[in-house]
Amino acid sequence: VALADGFGENVWREVTHMELILQALTYPEIGRIIYTTAQFDTQKAIADFRSLIAQGVDIIIGFPDAGDAMLPSVRQATERGIIYIPHSYGRLGEPGVDYPTYVAEDVCALGVRFAEVLNAEVGEGKVAFLGGTPGNPLSAGWQNCEEAALSDSIELVARADTFWTREGTLEAVSGILTAHPDVAGFSYEAADSFLGGIRAYEAAGLPLDIVLTLRTDEVGLFCEWAEIGNPNFRIFYSTGGNYQSRIALTAAMMQLNGAELPTEIIIPVEMRQVDESSCIEGMPPLASVSSLVPLDIFVQMYPESS
Repeated sequence: VALADGFGENVWREVTHMELILQALTYPEIGRIIYTTAQFDTQKAIADFRSLIAQGVDIIIGFPDAGDAMLPSVRQATERGIIYIPHSYGRLGEPGVDYPTYVAEDVCALGVRFAEVLNAEVGEGKVAFLGGTPGNPLSAGWQNCEEAALSDSIELVARADTFWTREGTLEAVSGILTAHPDVAGFSYEAADSFLGGIRAYEAAGLPLDIVLTLRTDEVGLFCEWAEIGNPNFRIFYSTGGNYQSRIALTAAMMQLNGAELPTEIIIPVEMRQVDESSCIEGMPPLASVSSLVPLDIFVQMYPESS
């Protein structure tokens, strides 16, 4: 089996990688686990994928950061009898035809939930959307649905790519604050990466009087929120979803053993607000609250943050 990432160099991808490894280890018939990361390079992502096809892997799991550029290679894998299942709304082409299925939250529902929070908590004012890699289907999916669900009193003033890193988020939020220092809310996927957004506010000398809606739930941001102690800084989050790589692998193993899969595997969405209990003592800051990776493995993955 292989995990083919278009990009694997942030905490969320590393934890998602570990989720897949731990799930693969539950199957005695899996003899080899292969990992590739294209490090944001579309041509490398295509070359990596084709290399996996040439190696004759049985299953490829991954997130297609390069979007539709990956579709010809995905179709080639399917023609060769290789089972490809993307996770985290890595939806391409036609599921059930170009590949068996995909695993995802209902990302449109996620965007609508984000909008409901901003409509209620901001009420009236400016908001901005932060996404990951340019053109990735996850960011586009929730952003389009959120924009349509925002109330007339909310003005969307910016969209920015961050590459899901703290550095990219620092740069993106700094640019937004330069043009719109009065922005009242942000929607974003990556909790840990928004620590870069906090640095942007500090550098600009502005108070964190914002509403932040997030997809993921790395505990370090929640602990920093508690340390900041600003009641006007309100955070709402859904789930990290790292375990979706486990579900994708399980579905692929089921198909390998003759099961018929639905063309989509959708995970429900709900929002929670960060409060004092959200900073969990003893959990490494880079750990995700909803991850299935055991705490002792998180400590080994990130000893410097424990």
